[in-house]
Amino acid sequence: MVLNKLSVLALFFFVSSTSYAQLKAGDSAPELNITNWIKNVPESKDLNGKFVIIDFWATWCAPCLESVPHMDSLVNKFKNTHNLVFLALTDEKVDKVNLLLKRVSFASAVVTDTTGRTMDDFKVSSIPYCVVIDEKRQIKWAGNPADLTQEAISNVMEGKDVAPVVKTESSTPEATKTMYRALHKSYVKAFDDNSLKEYFSMEPLNSHGMGAMWSRGGGKNTHKEAAVGVGLIGSISNLLDVADIQILVPDNISKSYISYCYKSEVKNTSKDVLDSVLHHLNLRYTVADSLMNVIQLEVADKDLFNKFAFETVVGRVGHASSSATYAAVDHVNFSGLKSAIEEKFKKIVVFKNESNFNKNVSMTIRIDTLENLISTLGEYGVKVSMVKKKLPVFRFVQIN
Repeated sequence: MVLNKLSVLALFFFVSSTSYAQLKAGDSAPELNITNWIKNVPESKDLNGKFVIIDFWATWCAPCLESVPHMDSLVNKFKNTHNLVFLALTDEKVDKVNLLLKRVSFASAVVTDTTGRTMDDFKVSSIPYCVVIDEKRQIKWAGNPADLTQEAISNVMEGKDVAPVVKTESSTPEATKTMYRALHKSYVKAFDDNSLKEYFSMEPLNSHGMGAMWSRGGGKNTHKEAAVGVGLIGSISNLLDVADIQILVPDNISKSYISYCYKSEVKNTSKDVLDSVLHHLNLRYTVADSLMNVIQLEVADKDLFNKFAFETVVGRVGHASSSATYAAVDHVNFSGLKSAIEEKFKKIVVFKNESNFNKNVSMTIRIDTLENLISTLGEYGVKVSMVKKKLPVFRFVQIN
């Protein structure tokens, strides 16, 4: 069975850092509900009258793990400040957190609220997310933990004003963002229109993206798929179920972004979608094998690997993320890690005995160096080898 790089059923989603209605500086802090103190437990768990810094995170959130060393450095700088407590708070089960703590070290007090109440009360809609609370239970700073500074913490503790974080503006023009949002709405409408059986719409290629928005699924014989502001090469490679490096397109469109909506009960395969896209773009392709250096993965210890593998649970939400250092998946097909490895190392990942990998897994690996990749995958029973392999390369040309 082919391991698709992307498989999202009946759901549109943004891959972005946008947060919605989370608490901000000036708001009153809700009460904390901590069900378990797991690591670096302070002598006193009484937080009343203390300054508290809460770093909201999850074991599957690679950007959260990326900011841990920065937070650790802040903890160490304030280690002699007894009225300040650093908390790394998740809503996951203790056993799951402890597995991660074997791989990632935290200096903050690691706690969990398995009821989810704290996340809800703080209106946490995206992570990583961090708040600094003063001794009067007022939020004085909120944002990405990577942006929190020693100066900001000191200013809060001294009762001084804290300068807001200056966010880098997106390079995507506002008019393009508006267009993409309108496309999203129109594509959702097309998906929901049961009277619309056969539909294909595609916009001209754009030089600016808007994140990755996809949908797939439908009935047994229906294929629904949409992309809004997705990289052209990534979109084509996904439809062919190959790595980006196997796709060669003309230079003048190699950095373009694509938007389309496809719905059909008759032509209901990824190849049919690709044919429609290529016809619209006046593209055709040839295929030729090329000998490449690839990363080969093999399940060397099935018993160990299967400890982190799960049967698919209908309705369960999975998570996948990556950062400069980590790639993490939670109840997601192993292909989620495969994509992150390919993107990081710019090499194709192949499987030895592919069927062993066709499972949903919960794993966190390091992708900052090949040595760390080999080491951390080995902890899950996966062997990494560098091999040469003939693989197809798809060369696209524009038709006059």
